[in-house]
Amino acid sequence: MIARRWGRLIVNTTGLNSMIYRGRIPYGPCKASAEAAAAVMAADLEGTGVTSNVLVPGGPVNTDFVPMQSGLDRKAMLQPKIMAEPLKWLVSDQANNFTARRIVAAEWRVESNPEACSSPIAWMGLGRPTILPKS
Repeated sequence: MIARRWGRLIVNTTGLNSMIYRGRIPYGPCKASAEAAAAVMAADLEGTGVTSNVLVPGGPVNTDFVPMQSGLDRKAMLQPKIMAEPLKWLVSDQANNFTARRIVAAEWRVESNPEACSSPIAWMGLGRPTILPKS
C-alpha cells in the first residue's frame, strides 16, 4: 500500500464503554488494543496515502455474537447492514485525507459530513497525556 501510495486500514471495534464492561474479557481489551494499534498506524502512515480509521456500529448489532438470552429485542437492535455505507465511503477516493478517525455507523447519513459522525481515534484527548522527560 505504501509503494502504491494508496490504501485503507479499517478496524472494526466497539463502543468505548463496551471495552470496559464487566465480564467482557477478552473481548473489550482486545477491541481497545485493536483501536490503539489503528491510532499508531495512522500516525506512522501519515503522508503515505494510506489511511487508518476505526468503524463501530454504535450499539448492539443483531448478530449471533449477541446471545438470544440477552433479552434485547432483535428488531430494535442495529442491523449489520448499518456498516455498509460508511465502509463504502471509507474505501473511496473521497476519504483520501480522512485518517485517525472513529466513525459511528449509527450516526452516518449519506449526506452527512464524516467529521460530524466521527471523533478522534482511540480516545485521543480524553485523558491526561504522558509526562515525558525533557531532552
